[in-house]
Amino acid sequence: MFTFFLRQIYKRRQVVKFIISGSTATLVNFAILYSLTEFAGLWYLFSSVIAFVLAVMVSFFLQKFWTFSDDDKSQIKKQMAMYYIVTTVNLGLNTAGMFVLVERFGIWYIFAQAIMTIAISVEGFFAYKLLIFKKPKKEFKARESEAPSNGLKVLIATGIYPPDIGGPATYARSLAQELVKLDVNVKVLTYSDEPGDRNNELGIMNYGFDVYRVDRNKNILVRYYNYLRQACKLAEEADIIYILDLVSAGLPAILAAKIQNKKVIFRTGGDFLWEKAFQAGWTDLPLTKYYQGKKSLKENLLFFFCKRLLKKIDLILFSTRLQSEIYRQYYKVQGEKFENLANINPRLREVRPNKDYKNSIVSASRLVKLKNLERLIRAFNKVNSRGVKLIIFGEGPEEPNLKKLIKDLGAEEKISLKNKVSHGQLLEIISGAKFFIQPSITDISPQLVFECLSLSKPVIVTKETGLDSDLTRRLITIDPLSEENIKEEIENLLDQKNLDKYTDDLRKIEFRKRDWEDIAEEHNRLFKDIINE
Repeated sequence: MFTFFLRQIYKRRQVVKFIISGSTATLVNFAILYSLTEFAGLWYLFSSVIAFVLAVMVSFFLQKFWTFSDDDKSQIKKQMAMYYIVTTVNLGLNTAGMFVLVERFGIWYIFAQAIMTIAISVEGFFAYKLLIFKKPKKEFKARESEAPSNGLKVLIATGIYPPDIGGPATYARSLAQELVKLDVNVKVLTYSDEPGDRNNELGIMNYGFDVYRVDRNKNILVRYYNYLRQACKLAEEADIIYILDLVSAGLPAILAAKIQNKKVIFRTGGDFLWEKAFQAGWTDLPLTKYYQGKKSLKENLLFFFCKRLLKKIDLILFSTRLQSEIYRQYYKVQGEKFENLANINPRLREVRPNKDYKNSIVSASRLVKLKNLERLIRAFNKVNSRGVKLIIFGEGPEEPNLKKLIKDLGAEEKISLKNKVSHGQLLEIISGAKFFIQPSITDISPQLVFECLSLSKPVIVTKETGLDSDLTRRLITIDPLSEENIKEEIENLLDQKNLDKYTDDLRKIEFRKRDWEDIAEEHNRLFKDIINE
């Protein structure tokens, strides 16, 4: 029922905006009239004139820029003059109509005003739409990035996208790039520090699809509203809405999908509730233990909210069994509603090792609490590193705290933070380093671990992962909550014999390679299946 109501509002959104704008102007009129008469002591007729002029001005700007989405400022003076003329004529029509209805037909004056308000509102709407804010007809021209397509139309909704770093950013671009090759018409919607709706506006290579960016620097309500508005526009022509997070992009995208009556597929990455709880300091537990424990009222409300959102989704894709089991057990997601789709395990191009990092241990991630970098720094500071340095690549809100910690420990010569680098540069750095370490509290699908294995590069990873148990047994894993255990495993691999043996063991691991082409083909199959249901 609620979805039906939203759908009807969206279909008639211009009329709804017109009514809201007119009502707002009316309230402004009454507020100014009352204030000038009662507080400023002006004669009520003078107050009425001033209130009328200002209220019409408010109405003009609301109707122009919001109701009729007319952003052209070149004709604003002419339009304003026409607006005042139409409004003045309407005032005369209202007065004449009131006189006729009351004096000639004996209608109660309040009812007469209601009749005239409806009549003049209808006349005013079409006068504004067809005369004052009429948009010139534009000759249709295909967008240069829009490749011909006879296939599916998919809107990918994500919270981040390159040049942002992070799994969803890489996943959105790479999947879209490959889907286009399969004759799927793709559009991407994301938040950005530099809003716009074309790839080339940010100097980003055009891959055959358009990226629409919503300003992430607005307050949360404006940000969500802008994302919802853009999602509604793009969803109108899409067959499927494909979301890469549940709340920041997922919430407005799901609403847009329901308004437009479209299918929704959610590809899970992280876990919104656990990540929110960890960042807010509500928990310090790994993912699985967090769901087993008791939660506060606030957490339970968020849990209920997420559960409701998941019910609005047609298909959920998991990259690991760890997460699918959590959703099945705690969110009660039914088996027919989800599918496990293994993550990418690419055939890497030949990587040239960066020898500048041959005496370095490398970690790379977004600098947030759940990446457990504070414990890593404290543990490494206790290690007898024999000239080997720990270098952490990334950016994020924890950067100032981590820099302060390094300074307070007097470890500037031993540990350093460096800015994010491109994915290709990072692989060269990892390839040239002694080994890679990923100490996250929980890492559901640690993509860099697979890439390290493809490079035959030793890796230490948190034991709290969604990796297959057979693979995990062959890796060196750490207890993310134990500084001592992190220290011991680092010291273990600083012994060259142990490092060489571990490297040889990793070379013997065989696992199926999965490129972006494979991922895209599987998605294309799923898209067609869900459309044909």
